Amino acid sequence: MGITLAAEDLESIETTLELLANTRAQERIRRSEADFTAGDVVDEQQVRALIDERHRTHPE
Repeated sequence: MGITLAAEDLESIETTLELLANTRAQERIRRSEADFTAGDVVDEQQVRALIDERHRTHPE
């Protein structure tokens, strides 16, 4: 028996497996979920302002 899988789907599965095997990544995900639940988030406008500020203070 064989399975046909698009390369893109295989890459997605491999990435998921890498995350599941990485305990540091799992902890970061848990903290992010807790932050989200607590309402500790930024909206798109705030993200854009942070990016603009970083570009002003750390030009390439």
